[in-house]
Amino acid sequence: MPEKNPFEEEQEQEVKEAEVVESEDSASEDNQSVEKSNQPVEKKKSKIDQILDTMDEELEKQVGVSTGQFGDSFSRYPIPRAKFNEGVKERIAVLTTSVVFVKLHYHEETGYFFCFEARCCDILGLPTTRAVIPIIRYDSDKRGKPVSKEFTVEVLRVGQSVYDNLMTIHDLRQDEGGSITEADILVTCNDEQYQDITFNVAGKALWRRDKGMAKEVINYWKDNKKHLTEGLGRRLNEEDMLIALGYDGGQQAPPQQAPGDVNFEDEFN
Repeated sequence: MPEKNPFEEEQEQEVKEAEVVESEDSASEDNQSVEKSNQPVEKKKSKIDQILDTMDEELEKQVGVSTGQFGDSFSRYPIPRAKFNEGVKERIAVLTTSVVFVKLHYHEETGYFFCFEARCCDILGLPTTRAVIPIIRYDSDKRGKPVSKEFTVEVLRVGQSVYDNLMTIHDLRQDEGGSITEADILVTCNDEQYQDITFNVAGKALWRRDKGMAKEVINYWKDNKKHLTEGLGRRLNEEDMLIALGYDGGQQAPPQQAPGDVNFEDEFN
């Protein structure tokens, strides 16, 4: 068998290497096409849509008006209550270690309303106490991965068990010389109706590492922190509550028990 020319051997080797590279490139392109196919395709706007969509430029100049797109959420409250959905992970960050505790009553005729520490407790019993924690919610996909720098400032209203879980994260962060406010948290909702949620630390707080986002968050918080509890319940006085519960129009309201009427011995038996 004739010996191969070294030059021919070199050419054959180059051909083999080229085939390997081409195969890898093809596989890479296939993978990229799969990844792209899993991502939503942004449709290019037509000329008509481009013209019609410019109305937001004028409307945004009006006081009390903001614009958005179909699918955007809205609320009458500057800081709405945070609610989470099953099957979707959300990325949030706790804004401050300052916590507000609220006392709330609930009745089907009134919904939630703030305890005014009077006859509301006589009629409806002791109020429910909740911890109120300001957070930011990132614009993220279903896995909790941020997809833009958009965010909303919301209020997290939680009971004792969920609050304890957050405190555990805070304590662990403090042991490391940090704070819960320096971390992002991934929220998983296990029960949408009862807002049974669990938390996992998801790295450093992204908004604190972006000067633009940090400035927006701080300015929004300064302007709107006075509205923190507005979305949690109604503000009723005794008269409003009695009317809402149907004790108007001549109906006798439930008796108010005076301190002197209480048999304290029965209370301790």
